[in-house]
Amino acid sequence: MERNYVILAYKLPEQMARLIRRLSDGSQTRFYVHVDRSFDAAPFESACRGIPNVFFLNGAERVHSYWGDFGTIQATLNAMRRIVREQRQGYIILLSGQDYPIRSNAEINAFLEKNADSDFSFNFSLPDETRWAQTRGGLARLEDYHIFLNRPKRAVPAVDIRPLDFSFANLKKILYVIRFRPDLIFRLPVMLLFHRKKPEYLRYHGGETWWVMRVSSASAILEFLDRHPEIPAFFKQVQIPEEILFASLLKTLPETRDSVKNTSLRLICWDDVDSSSPQLFTMKHKDMLLAARKQEDLLFARKFDQTADSGILDWLDAECGGAVRSSES
Repeated sequence: MERNYVILAYKLPEQMARLIRRLSDGSQTRFYVHVDRSFDAAPFESACRGIPNVFFLNGAERVHSYWGDFGTIQATLNAMRRIVREQRQGYIILLSGQDYPIRSNAEINAFLEKNADSDFSFNFSLPDETRWAQTRGGLARLEDYHIFLNRPKRAVPAVDIRPLDFSFANLKKILYVIRFRPDLIFRLPVMLLFHRKKPEYLRYHGGETWWVMRVSSASAILEFLDRHPEIPAFFKQVQIPEEILFASLLKTLPETRDSVKNTSLRLICWDDVDSSSPQLFTMKHKDMLLAARKQEDLLFARKFDQTADSGILDWLDAECGGAVRSSES
């Protein structure tokens, strides 16, 4: 079973290379790496030197992928297009550079072989007040105007303008747009007076950024988006769009909607449901990871930071059948 890993990275190049070495399994595995355009790709390329079948997205394929903005989707779509264009087979597995497998390569392959007719995406119908209560069950993400202010790493990198809301808080966001996005000034009356119209032919689902899908499903998604360019255009103003677009597409397209299994195949632990980032796994989480290894539909975990605790990665390697080979071996 071919496994085409798409890895989104921006930090910890040596850890990302370790992840790739751990998953490298001969001609059956390929790695398509997107390094956020805001960061130097050279350390990542250097760390992966000597590892076979590692391909870095370059040129126009590389984009700025700020958290909560469309860039993460664009980076993922660029990798998907390359994989489909190269006529790869099997699965595409979307990972971050801080994910790590909790199964051996043989176990991952056996699971995918057993479920070769399925795609994997944690999903739930929108609106869902029990999960995304602070955004009206997710409707605010779709109906408000998410405007990136071209201010990465600032206190207010983006604003979400709610139509027909003339409160001080909403009007303050308008002032941010006027100051930092003057190119949108003439669209502000529309943003204030009209709700956004969602493309009606999508079944809207929320979920996670991360998924595993067949290459054939990725091909169907890309063909659908090419026929409907209004969908990417719409999602460019959706808050954290990667948690909605791919889940919605998989649950909408006739080629995929009946084959989606409701799991991302990974363990993610949140200390705070309102946090934008999950907790880091360390050696104190060994029991949790051992329990996860007993669940058939958990193949990966996120997230890890070897500068905080590299021992947990060593321990996982031992549990999964051996140490990772260094790039020099």
